[in-house]
Amino acid sequence: MSAPELIRIVSRSSPMALAQVDRVRTELAALHPGIRTEVVPVTTSGDRWMGDLAKLDGKGAFTKEVDAALLAGEADLAVHCVKDVPVDRPLPAGTTSSDHH
Repeated sequence: MSAPELIRIVSRSSPMALAQVDRVRTELAALHPGIRTEVVPVTTSGDRWMGDLAKLDGKGAFTKEVDAALLAGEADLAVHCVKDVPVDRPLPAGTTSSDHH
């Protein structure tokens, strides 16, 4: 018998983001019993920056490291807080969006 499929989920390491990841993991388990999930927490530049976010990268400061981990193959999917996703620029090439909430 083969091991259950593993899905790696990357997200910010903030409490709100991790709570959202837990919800995604619960829904995945309900849809695919026996599936394994692993959380890949990332601290973003926005989490580390204490100044004006506009000087850093605006809302993108909370998403770029998460997206980079996804695009580098370190995870299979990413979970973002919608409040962190910049609406004034396209998604990174190679990604798609799903707005389940």
